[in-house]
Amino acid sequence: MLGYANFKHPGLLNRLWGRKMTDEELVERCRRGDIEAFDALVIRYQREVFYMVRAVVLDTDEAMDITQRAFIKAYKKIKRLKDKGKFKQWLFRIAINTARDSQRKRRQEMKLTDMPYQDCPSPEDSLMERERRRLLKEAINGLSRRQREVIFLRLYHGMTFNEIAEILNISPEAARSNLHFGLRNLTRRLKDARNGL
Repeated sequence: MLGYANFKHPGLLNRLWGRKMTDEELVERCRRGDIEAFDALVIRYQREVFYMVRAVVLDTDEAMDITQRAFIKAYKKIKRLKDKGKFKQWLFRIAINTARDSQRKRRQEMKLTDMPYQDCPSPEDSLMERERRRLLKEAINGLSRRQREVIFLRLYHGMTFNEIAEILNISPEAARSNLHFGLRNLTRRLKDARNGL
């Protein structure tokens, strides 16, 4: 990704510049053509963007492709970013929109059960643990795309409702509502699944 292979360790860029730079500083350097500054932004946010996109598209390979496309779009449009302090929200919006575009093009249902987690159970894990994971995946898969997006941004990234609203282009109230109903639906689905065992 845009020279990423040259800087696999985030601390290397900090040592090159003598300190950890803020997003604002890195964006300003990017605007002046400093590719290493953009590499630092990729290193800083690649993992978060990937996990967010994977929560939307429910496919690891597609999420990797979309993540790369989102960073390329961000690099090409970096001069259009109005508020350098909101790079993360701007990047997440690009990634979400890229993921949605990809889904529209594919026009097929994807299942969360195909999405491997980083902490997938090993063959030695108990049958009950695998069953709990399966039930959780099915429950999450049953949520609407919007509820999954809001839950992921709020719980995994700790974003405020205003930040979520900005990224998803909805009101903060809609973000709160999606979180509330999404968690309620998830709880109900998990309870129903446990009672069915």
